[in-house]
Amino acid sequence: TVCLWDDEAFSENIEAIRQNGNVITVTGAALTGNAQLAQATTDLDLALTDTNIVLLVLPSFAFAAAAHKLAPKLRKIGRASCRE
Repeated sequence: TVCLWDDEAFSENIEAIRQNGNVITVTGAALTGNAQLAQATTDLDLALTDTNIVLLVLPSFAFAAAAHKLAPKLRKIGRASCRE
């Protein structure tokens, strides 16, 4: 299953996805279609519940801020590979 997390500053994006039944449209050169998410949330702890893999898909200028929010939470569950 896939859970989408976004920062609270972008809660309107998450709310729009929730209102669409947690379905997002994926478009690209190799794939186009709809994807059903297990959930969309701004709650990082909730997003990490029962997580095996974390992918950061974001612009490079946002990586450091996201990594700093994520790293302490991953350390608590013993799966961090981020450097500070």
